[in-house]
Amino acid sequence: MKIAIPVDRNDDNANVFEHFGRAPYYCIVTIGSNKEIESIEFYPNPAVDEHEPGDLPSFLASKKVNVLIAMGVGRRAMYYFDQLGIRVITGASGRVTDVVKKFLEGKLESTPYEPEHKWHDHY
Repeated sequence: MKIAIPVDRNDDNANVFEHFGRAPYYCIVTIGSNKEIESIEFYPNPAVDEHEPGDLPSFLASKKVNVLIAMGVGRRAMYYFDQLGIRVITGASGRVTDVVKKFLEGKLESTPYEPEHKWHDHY
């Protein structure tokens, strides 16, 4: 299983970034058959400045992602994730390793998230 998380930086202390499409990096966590983290890779957001709703879901699908864990994801991006068969969990916050651990323990549930401000023209 591969889990993608939009993050604020590309190191072991990365935190979930508030807005899926504007995250500077995506962390992809590979989970082994023993339900433990096998590897963590960081990728720069290929469309941080400008993107269409399906661009980033397609990018993550090309990395063989099965699950996206995020704080917030737009409605149109959610549609594309659904079409690509990628499960989305929203409302997550905190350090990547803690979030993944909660997910693997079955303690992370998707909750609605409303941003404090809209991200149009805000970076």
